[in-house]
Amino acid sequence: MIYTITLMNKISYDDFTNLPTFGEKYCIGYFSSLKDAFSEINNLYTPYKYCIIEAIPEGIYEESKIRFLYELKGDTYTLIAEPKQMLEVRNFSIG
Repeated sequence: MIYTITLMNKISYDDFTNLPTFGEKYCIGYFSSLKDAFSEINNLYTPYKYCIIEAIPEGIYEESKIRFLYELKGDTYTLIAEPKQMLEVRNFSIG
């Protein structure tokens, strides 16, 4: 299992499809430990408003099994609930 960290500058919704759009989106790295991924969130200095950690099993076209969405509030990323429209997105970081 790897734990990827992906940054997004927005979460908005297409009125026609009701699916989310994210603007610029970058996977900035991954860790072999969820604890290390969580620790890195506290060290990020970035203008991106959202950050998501995904747990992805080894393999080809594997889907994330666990996700944690954060929103930048002041200088700190704070864990928030994932909007229901985002549940349609399978992976943010890898394919």
